[in-house]
Amino acid sequence: RQIYEWLDERIWKNEEAKRAAALIMWKCLHGIRSNSLFVGPTGSGKTATWLALQELFPDRIYIVDASNLTQDGWKGNNKWSDILRPVVGLMKNTILILDETDKMIAPKFSTGGENVSHSVQSEGLKMLEGNMMQLKDGKDMTFCVDTRKISFVLCGAFSNLAEDIALRNKGASIGFGSSQSKSQPYSKQLTMQDVIDFGMMPEFAGRIGSI
Repeated sequence: RQIYEWLDERIWKNEEAKRAAALIMWKCLHGIRSNSLFVGPTGSGKTATWLALQELFPDRIYIVDASNLTQDGWKGNNKWSDILRPVVGLMKNTILILDETDKMIAPKFSTGGENVSHSVQSEGLKMLEGNMMQLKDGKDMTFCVDTRKISFVLCGAFSNLAEDIALRNKGASIGFGSSQSKSQPYSKQLTMQDVIDFGMMPEFAGRIGSI
């Protein structure tokens, strides 16, 4: 309740999201691990909610950009090992916010026809389920991260998905007694199957407890 009240003073509306974030934070403080997906339009306050909590718990919450996450062996400095770097050596239970997750999940195909997004997700499976991970940095040095102490929060707009769902439901909102709001993006709760249809691997989705 106290965590929620802190958020409520700083974030306008978004009651469901604030309650969920407060509960995730409470679980983290009590050593209970959980993974969640936060969905909402750009500018709705997904990241702002966690930035507000970061003010209260600066050593417990870390926010990273997951939009251009690449698979191991590819050029670039944004791999799973890189986004886990802020929590290396931490003994406390922490929350790692993966911002812009929808851009990481969206299908991307190499010239050979491989879905690179699935490869990236596959590399993250063990981390999301909670394991002691041995990872190498760019200098071939190995470091260990205990992801059993990390709660992963995935944030994304999924705007194209929300618009597609609204279009599919538009027909049902035409006629006597219909409501215009039924056909608006985000008016319908996204399901895990919706996210899987968007491009998330079922195995990856299976490691996320709630939307």
